[in-house]
Amino acid sequence: MKDLGPLAANQQARLVALLDKLGSLPTAEAIVGCAKAVGIHPGIETDRARMDAASAGAWAFDRTLMYVERLRSLNAERMQIGNEIRHLLATPYPTT
Repeated sequence: MKDLGPLAANQQARLVALLDKLGSLPTAEAIVGCAKAVGIHPGIETDRARMDAASAGAWAFDRTLMYVERLRSLNAERMQIGNEIRHLLATPYPTT
């Protein structure tokens, strides 16, 4: 990890531990953890708006990944069907 400047060694170690923990969480939980770490208060309207926007972004990110995975599986299925069609066209049906 890049040195973050004039932090004391114990602060640097705590920050690295926090970043490691947040990095292992799902996106939405990581956003909530980050908000707690920087002191965002849900009772303050501007903080609540920031959290809502971050949560919406996390939801969209997770959805997009799910859609991309599904599109990839559908594309693989499409390719397999195309290969089967080409194989059937190359192997004519017996006429006798």
